[in-house]
Amino acid sequence: MNLSAVSESRDNNFDVLRLAAAALVLASHSFALTGRHEPLAPHTLGTVGVEIFFVISGFLVTRSWVGDPSFRAFIGKRIRRIFPGLIAAVLATGLVFGAIYSTSSPGRYLASPDPWTYIASNVLLFPRTMISTVYTTNPHAAANGSLWTLPIEFRAYLLLGLLGAGALVRRWTIVPIAACIFGYSVIAGLGSSGRLFAMFAAGSSFYLLRELVVLRVDIAVGLFAIWVLAFSTTLSIAAGMLALPYLVAMFAYRTPRSLRRLAARGDISYGIYIYAFPVQQSIVATLGTISPFVLALIATPLVWVLAVISWRFVEQPFLRRRRAGIEPSGVLASPQPHQV
Repeated sequence: MNLSAVSESRDNNFDVLRLAAAALVLASHSFALTGRHEPLAPHTLGTVGVEIFFVISGFLVTRSWVGDPSFRAFIGKRIRRIFPGLIAAVLATGLVFGAIYSTSSPGRYLASPDPWTYIASNVLLFPRTMISTVYTTNPHAAANGSLWTLPIEFRAYLLLGLLGAGALVRRWTIVPIAACIFGYSVIAGLGSSGRLFAMFAAGSSFYLLRELVVLRVDIAVGLFAIWVLAFSTTLSIAAGMLALPYLVAMFAYRTPRSLRRLAARGDISYGIYIYAFPVQQSIVATLGTISPFVLALIATPLVWVLAVISWRFVEQPFLRRRRAGIEPSGVLASPQPHQV
């Protein structure tokens, strides 16, 4: 199967894969928020989930730009995809979870600047993970440690849009940039932000090279083996840039349609990502010392419900505005956050 023959199709399992990536982040945080280390640390399940999110975003957002090369429409789609859900989640964390689990009384807490500073900072994409009086007895006191990846993702969108506005979203521009990032990661390594930019660039390049890509099981197995062998080494980023885009495309286009039943409630992966952390923190604050497995078991249905509500009543209504003709047509990509 040639990737170019299927890359424009909506007949894919990207929603299911995003759901799986969000589940990996939730599972990873179940260890961290109970004060445990994951079996595969330091390269955690959450890191894998976030890398998958960024590869998917690079692929689909580049497809979106190529399908509708308007900077205004492109950024409008990205804003509508990220900010409504983010604002709702930040308000819920700062005003509801925070008021319940603050060491101050609800009235004193809401009268203090802490929740409002937290809300404003995160809505403006200046990540602020802590609220000083909230979750103070937990092993980790962050209110929502997942939000740090969203500014990175939005900057990646802006960079892609600016390159596109300059007619530079082409194979001969993005692919060399990704190659330079690849080389630098081998020689000097990359930090957390650099790792996510690298995965976004890899996904973007993979879409632009789609005419050269043949999706074959044997190639996927070989790349998966390389990725696993490099999993906890200094070559993990480079291996991920090579393997993950191919594995993502294989899953999206060559797995059974029946898997889509898992995503029948809509694209709720973003809601899972932005609500899981405060829900898990609240469970730990309520129950005290519990195992990571118990935390994941309790948190999953609660987060699922919140994510469905977020999708149906917050995210989807804003996305439907595009379908009503408010902006030019184009392929909508679901950006995810993304990280641990």
